[in-house]
Amino acid sequence: MKKLILYTFLGLFVATNAFSQFKLGVRGGFNIDNIRVDQNSSDRYQVSYESGLGFHFGLTTQLQISKLFIQPDLLFSTVTHDVTVEDILDNGMSEVGEQKFNKVDLPIIAGLKFDNHLKLGIGPVFTRVVSSKSDILDEEERKQATVGYQMVAGFDWKKFNLEARYEGNLSRYGAGVKVAGTTYDFDQRGNQFIVSMAYYF
Repeated sequence: MKKLILYTFLGLFVATNAFSQFKLGVRGGFNIDNIRVDQNSSDRYQVSYESGLGFHFGLTTQLQISKLFIQPDLLFSTVTHDVTVEDILDNGMSEVGEQKFNKVDLPIIAGLKFDNHLKLGIGPVFTRVVSSKSDILDEEERKQATVGYQMVAGFDWKKFNLEARYEGNLSRYGAGVKVAGTTYDFDQRGNQFIVSMAYYF
């Protein structure tokens, strides 16, 4: 993951000397994250996540060649979910708490920019959960990195950029969570909706 980030921004630095339409800026915005847990009806505990609201900020770059653009970002994002753990064997007793995820995201979007300043793009996003904290779950397990994709519709005007993104998963968000010593895996169908703004220097 570290080498991928290094090589991506090194390549963009070299490309700056070859192409004049290169922009560097800052990006920030809000994200709505959805997580599902892969469970069976026979499980003692039923774990459910509400949609989480979070924010992101970081660096953005854009390299444009004619109408084609390539846009890698390096972003820190955080999101907090309400979590409910229901004990099926204990008369359906439930406990509600929170879980917060802190992540580093590296989306690499490629697409077309039109004469009316609209743009459409798609590309992979590499994510690493750097930390998480929950007040009711026993233990959180996570992979080193996960891979997903983002579809982007945006508008560029002078030094400003506004985008709406949909993010889906190509791998699980993480290994899962533990409740009373039992691991419950995250479902691969988790997704994220993102509204993002950027300012280019």
